[in-house]
Amino acid sequence: MRLRDEQHRSRRALFVTLWLEEHQFFALLPPAAQWEVHRLYAPSLDLTDDMVLARVSEASKREPSLANRVGKH
Repeated sequence: MRLRDEQHRSRRALFVTLWLEEHQFFALLPPAAQWEVHRLYAPSLDLTDDMVLARVSEASKREPSLANRVGKH
C-alpha cells in the first residue's frame, strides 16, 4: 500500500516529536532502523512539507521498500 502525502507528513511529525522530546525512543531502535528513519524522514532537520515530500519521493526511488520498513519501526 502506498502512503498518501498526508500520511507521510503525519509520520514525519511524529518522528520529529520523538526526536525532540522523547530521545529514548530512538535508543530503543537498532542502529539500522534509526538510519532508515533518518534516510526517509530526517527528523533532525528543519524541513518544509514540500521538502519532506520531495525527500520521500527521492528515497522511494532509491529504496522502494524504505517507507514500508520505516512504518514497521
